[in-house]
Amino acid sequence: MKKLPLTLSLIFFGIVFSISAQSDVYSRLFYYSPGMFNPAATGLESKNFITTDFGSRWHKLDFSPLRFNFGYERTIDKVNSSVAAYYYYSQSGNLTNTNTLGISYSYKFRFAENHFLKLGIQLNVIRYFFDFSLLYPVPDGDHSIPNGQQSGIKPDINLGIWYSWKDLSVGASVVNLFRPVMISSETGHDEYAFKLPRFFTFVAKYEIQLSKSFELVPAIYYFSPERFDLDVDYLDYSLNLSYKKTINLGTIYSHRNASVWTVFAGVKIIKKINIQFSYGFPDKDYKTWGPFIEALVSYSIN
Repeated sequence: MKKLPLTLSLIFFGIVFSISAQSDVYSRLFYYSPGMFNPAATGLESKNFITTDFGSRWHKLDFSPLRFNFGYERTIDKVNSSVAAYYYYSQSGNLTNTNTLGISYSYKFRFAENHFLKLGIQLNVIRYFFDFSLLYPVPDGDHSIPNGQQSGIKPDINLGIWYSWKDLSVGASVVNLFRPVMISSETGHDEYAFKLPRFFTFVAKYEIQLSKSFELVPAIYYFSPERFDLDVDYLDYSLNLSYKKTINLGTIYSHRNASVWTVFAGVKIIKKINIQFSYGFPDKDYKTWGPFIEALVSYSIN
């Protein structure tokens, strides 16, 4: 890849870094592993299970974002609590990657049958790596801007809330609450500092029982990242049709996203293994970037 001018490189790096970081929490399959993206949703199904999630975007670009998540959730009904451990990995080519270890806890306030409120917190340790040498040359002796390879470890916190009443569920979360500075110049100048992006998410869904066998779930998923020099938010409208909670097929329309239409499908095997796959068709302005592909597999231990 040809190196870019310094100013353009810094802006480009900030955007790539933000997109790579947001890959940890932006999912088209949020139906099937909400605890990965909202700590209050940990243990929603009152089951102990393992989940893996893989996502790839824009593979035709030099610095295409890629992510892999792994999680284990355990519900402790006696104390109305759930705990979880997660590992998140994301990268943008050879330019940047992050490794995150997270531990979640959620508590359920029961009001009545099928009526509850959950609060959750997740403690994260984030290891990051950047290679600025891939973007631009730095003049010798100039320590005011980041250069070479840089890495480090920073802590942060995610918070979440989840409310369910009969067939309606609503949840919200904030990810990377404190926005730690991941990269700064040796002189400490803020103009070349890169903070971990903070994200706000909101999800609402309603389960409609069409018959004894068929269920339809309309949902919205709002995702608002604080990105480098950008103010961008996403809003996904989805419909998911399932048959006996075993086979499902759905579609998503995304507002202000490079992949406007997404289709997803899945199957549950022997009531324990859930396999989901989604394919996001790139918008006409982004056809040369490639699709948004995501796959999820979960296994119920109960």
